[in-house]
Amino acid sequence: MSPAGSVCSFSSNLSDPEFIRESRKVAHQRVVAVRSADKDKKNAKCNRKWDTTLFEKKKGCIRCLALASKKERCQYLMKGRHVSIAITSGGCTNSCFPTKEFLRGYPELELDDDEDVPLCRICFNAIHR
Repeated sequence: MSPAGSVCSFSSNLSDPEFIRESRKVAHQRVVAVRSADKDKKNAKCNRKWDTTLFEKKKGCIRCLALASKKERCQYLMKGRHVSIAITSGGCTNSCFPTKEFLRGYPELELDDDEDVPLCRICFNAIHR
């Protein structure tokens, strides 16, 4: 027999139905909070289409840069191109909520507030789903 209060003990809290019910209740509240946050994000969609001529000069796609490794970013910055980073003249406007939400996760890729966001067609569709 194991000592009282251990995980294997019959008298532990894990076998107490009140403890289990409380845990389920807390877990349910967490799930409800996450789902409501997801609904808020889904309501704040960008309904614009991908603008193919947003920039006069082509630039590297921000999402491709974010997903690239440090080595790939360095090669892109040194040479001006890399296989993993798409060069595009298209993108979305600076007021786009899904793009701003994505960029919050990558503070090293800061853009000016008034600057539009360069996105290749594939990344635009991935962010705007």
